[in-house]
Amino acid sequence: ANKIIMVGPFAAGMADDEKPTPVGLMYGVELHANALNTILMDQFLRPLPYWQEMLLLAATVLLTAFLVGRMRNPLWSFLITLILLLLLFAASNQAFAQRNLLVPFVMPASAVAFTFVSVVLYRVLTEGRERRVLTETFSKFVSPEIVKDLVNRPPTLGGIDREITVLFSDIRSFTSMSEGMGSQELVRYLNEYLTAMTDTILAYNGTLDKYV
Repeated sequence: ANKIIMVGPFAAGMADDEKPTPVGLMYGVELHANALNTILMDQFLRPLPYWQEMLLLAATVLLTAFLVGRMRNPLWSFLITLILLLLLFAASNQAFAQRNLLVPFVMPASAVAFTFVSVVLYRVLTEGRERRVLTETFSKFVSPEIVKDLVNRPPTLGGIDREITVLFSDIRSFTSMSEGMGSQELVRYLNEYLTAMTDTILAYNGTLDKYV
């Protein structure tokens, strides 16, 4: 009395009703026994509500974009993404084991991976374009070493405080001296002087502002 008995073949070779399940093959009577146990124990699987699925998806995407976007090193970005995936997998398993709650994993995990790839590609493309713009702009005015430094450490809004040396060089009595020279002689004189001064400045990674 008050007992439930289930009868069915339960051995290899005599049972021909093996069914595929998420945990492997089960005999038909096993499936019935598990279904009955779920009913008696009132442990039904509960899917996550749709709005919570969308909230989880949005949260994982935004969190990935925020964290990966702050990482300059692609390796660190990849590690952060991997940690997020592992945390999401662990939370999904825990919700299933402790509360019989079906938390989707594939969709948020795919979104995390897609966000990671998108942020990294965007950064590569934009940084490459910024580096080209910086190189093309400043190579007209400063030495290659300074251009390289600017590319590796782009200027920030507001500038950076640095101690520098500024040289203002003049030719004494240039006006009266130039009045006694012909135009060709004056040009040769200026070329010789300005070449020597400019070469010295550039040899020490200096920047020539202008000739007046």
